[in-house]
Order: sequence, then structure tokens, then C-alpha cells
Amino acid sequence: MLEFISFSSLSLSSMYPLSLDELSANSSTGSLGSLIDSNQSSYWQSNLSCPHKIFIKFSRPIFVKSFYVHTSNGDGNYQPDRLKITFSEEGGVEHATTPDSTARNDGWSVIPCPSRRKIERIELSIESNHDGGCDCRVRNIAVEQLKGVLEEDKKQIHLKSLAKDFLKIIPSVILGKDEKEEKPQLIAEEKEGIPPDCSVK
Repeated sequence: MLEFISFSSLSLSSMYPLSLDELSANSSTGSLGSLIDSNQSSYWQSNLSCPHKIFIKFSRPIFVKSFYVHTSNGDGNYQPDRLKITFSEEGGVEHATTPDSTARNDGWSVIPCPSRRKIERIELSIESNHDGGCDCRVRNIAVEQLKGVLEEDKKQIHLKSLAKDFLKIIPSVILGKDEKEEKPQLIAEEKEGIPPDCSVK
């Protein structure tokens, strides 16, 4: 089922800032910047017959909750009718979804992502327009991440930073770089047959 929400009710705070490695199309590439400028008065318009394709590749793979497409019913037969969205995971596995007709609605079409793995690419294919139109117009696109993923990414970055700092302070003997150096103080010596509290190997 395809869900619609009006632009005024869309919270852009939960949207992934589109840091892209690639944004391309099979036609009319000059106005592609309009897809991510958050300006609903501008638009990308194709100049070929259907299907029209937009290709999105992220700078890094992300967990996608939903993909959003903004269209306007004021565009008449330029307004997309049937969409096909393909989510490509890392490793090349693809998940294609064909939502219901976009009808004559002003606003955002919300297309849930069927995969719960990181997504590397998204392909938006416009299969047909309303009233048999050839060229099409798309006002904006947006991507929503799974809730909590941003916080989890920050946590992982913090843990990696701590691990890197920890490795810097471990004596090289522990890492086996120089066997001639003295034993690190972390290794407790046995005294009078009493086992040490801890040892580092």
C-alpha cells in the first residue's frame, strides 16, 4: 500500500541528509539538483518516453526505512502514475517494489524499504504518467533511516575511537613487536607461590 503525506506534515528532521556518491538519470540530467534542494516549486523533468529512471548511490551504505517521492497534481500529464523502486543492498541483492498508483495527490509518496540490511543504491523507475503523458516531473526525493540507526552509528564510531586509543597505550611487548624490552608492569609476578591477581599474555 502506498501512503501519502502532505509536505507540511513531513518532518525533515528524521530524513537522512542525502550525501550521495551518484545522482543520475537516463535523461535530462541538468535539473537533477532540484530533486534534493527541498524546494517544491522547482522540479526535475525528463525528456524521454517512459520508463524514466533516477539512480541514487549513497556515499556510504545506510539502513533505509522509507523512500519518499514528492509530486504535484498541478503537473497534469507530467505527474507520475506508476512507480517501481529497487533497493540494492551491499553485495548486490536487490529488492524491487511496485506501489499502487500515485493517483492525483499533491505531496509525498512513502515507499517502505522491504530490506533490513544496509542499502547502497536506490533506483526510481517511473513506469507511466497520468493521462498517457511522455515526459514526467518529480519535485523532490528524500530518504528516512530506521529509527535509532544514527545513534548506533555514533556509538560504534566512539567505540572504535576508544579501541584505537587503547592500542596506542599498550606496550609494544604485549603486541609482540619487541621481545627484548622489559616485561610490562601490567603482568603481576608470582611471589612465594601465590598466583598473581592478573596476567597479560
